Amino acid sequence: MNLVLGQTSQENVLREKYVKKLTDQENKFEKISSEIKTMDKELESLNENISKKMDKLRVS
Repeated sequence: MNLVLGQTSQENVLREKYVKKLTDQENKFEKISSEIKTMDKELESLNENISKKMDKLRVS
């Protein structure tokens, strides 16, 4: 199925709705992606901290 939107006002409204929805989804994806990167860095730091503490326990 090939959907082609013309230039009527209804079609313009529909086009704007789809573009806004797509833009909102892209923005949400970018935000979530950024949050994941931040959480990954935090997780890595926490894992390093745990490893250091375990090493100290082994030495003691």
